[in-house]
Amino acid sequence: MSKRIRNVMFISLFFIAAGCASSQHFYSGTHRPGEELAIIKPSRETWLFSAMQIDVFPTLIDGNPTGTYRAILPSYFVLPGEHTLEIAFTGFLDGPAVRFKDPTPMTFYATAGHIYETKAATVPSLLEIPEHGGEVKVGFWVEDVGTGEVVGGTRITDSETLTVE
Repeated sequence: MSKRIRNVMFISLFFIAAGCASSQHFYSGTHRPGEELAIIKPSRETWLFSAMQIDVFPTLIDGNPTGTYRAILPSYFVLPGEHTLEIAFTGFLDGPAVRFKDPTPMTFYATAGHIYETKAATVPSLLEIPEHGGEVKVGFWVEDVGTGEVVGGTRITDSETLTVE
C-alpha cells in the first residue's frame, strides 16, 4: 500500500472518529435507532475573508448542561416530545470572542426523524458591533432543517436588546 493511500485512510478514519465522538444522547434508557430520535444540532458559520466565525449551540437541554464549548460542535439526540433549551452565541472576530446567552429558556416539540438547528442573529451584524461593547439586538431560535420552520424561540425582528458581555 502506498504512503499516500495510507495517509488518506488515516485522515478519513480521524474524521470518522471525530464525527462519532461529536454526538451525545440526551435521553435515558436503552439505545434507540436513529429514526426513533430527533437531533438538535448547533450551527457554525465562517467567513474566511473577514476572519469571523459564529457558533450557536445549546448550553442546556431539559435542564441538563451540554458540556463545555469545543471546536467540534456535537449533535444531541433526544426523544420525540417537548424539550427546553438555553442557547449561547459565540462570535470570533480577529481577536477576543463576543458572547451572548439567551437568558430565557425556549421550548419546542421535537418529532422523530427530524433535525433541528440552533440559530441566532444580531442587529447590527457582528462586524458592526463597537470594539468595546455596546447594545445590540439578538435573536435566538430553533429551526426544523427539513422544513425551514421556526419551532422555538424568536427570530431577530422580535428579540429584545441585550448588552455585549
